[in-house]
Amino acid sequence: MKIQLIYSLSMCLFMFCAQAEQAVTVINDHNEGIFSSIYYLSLDKDNLKGHTNQKGIFVAKEECQPNTYVIAKPKSFLYESGKLICDKANEMVVKVTKTVIYTTLVKNRDTLTARGDYAGAALASNEIAARSVDTKISSKESALTIKLMGKYLKLPAGAVTVLYDPQQNSEVATIELINAVKVFQNENNIPVSGSIDYKTLSEAAGREVGTIMFQEVR
Repeated sequence: MKIQLIYSLSMCLFMFCAQAEQAVTVINDHNEGIFSSIYYLSLDKDNLKGHTNQKGIFVAKEECQPNTYVIAKPKSFLYESGKLICDKANEMVVKVTKTVIYTTLVKNRDTLTARGDYAGAALASNEIAARSVDTKISSKESALTIKLMGKYLKLPAGAVTVLYDPQQNSEVATIELINAVKVFQNENNIPVSGSIDYKTLSEAAGREVGTIMFQEVR
């Protein structure tokens, strides 16, 4: 009985250790592995967990915590840092963007806004928010995405599209805008959620995000 108990405990410890390990792969937009430093939560040195190998793979000895970020900081100055919300999956993939691509997105957002192509600008802004590890920039671009979508949907003059939600500690879409998004989704055979997601933005802009990532809009 004692031997069986020791065996059972050993198996539990082994399984726990196996579950605690978590692989993080860092790739670029061409699905190539990138040599990077891996952080949980932030780029603070205290949160440095290790480095990927040349193929972009890092195996953590502990799982990231729910609702936090896994951040990859490439060794090459050619790339921006990338982030991914923590997932309990054994393998996570963090995409990093070349600095020139990130810069192109910012330029195209401004160009499309100036042209009055608010849906296209919102698509670019949403991508910037998703790719930025700076929480201030990410929050600013998320709020801008909402505002631009409100302009595209032509809400009545004076209608508020964004409000601050203290529970989420961020700016979110108002009920008026959410309802307008639902109407748009219903009219375009998109799952009606009221969420300003990629599918909705892409449909509104009439383009995929790749068309405004790799070259400047002329």
